[in-house]
Amino acid sequence: MTEYAIPGSSPLEPRVTQGAYYKISWDAQGIPGFLLRTHRTNEVQDILSSGNGGKEVICEYRTWEVMAGPLAWIVKWIYGTVLQERFEDWSRDLKGFAEKTWSEKMAADEG
Repeated sequence: MTEYAIPGSSPLEPRVTQGAYYKISWDAQGIPGFLLRTHRTNEVQDILSSGNGGKEVICEYRTWEVMAGPLAWIVKWIYGTVLQERFEDWSRDLKGFAEKTWSEKMAADEG
């Protein structure tokens, strides 16, 4: 299963700010669900879009994974540290990509 949400399309959309809200999530496949179920979620929320002539944007990124089933504790025990490190890599790389893309867009708009 894969799901995604765009602004105004989700009843679960946070109402704290007026900024954009994006969500994508998926379930792992290939292992019988009675043994292991995993659900990965990524959310990006536009917190502030102001300052510097509208060129400054602050976003909050949230990510988590839920595991269930008899194999969940085994996966966490064997791979927990590695999974945590890879999730941190994912977050850091996504941040770098977003900031680079935004900088390039702003430079192109000025040029």
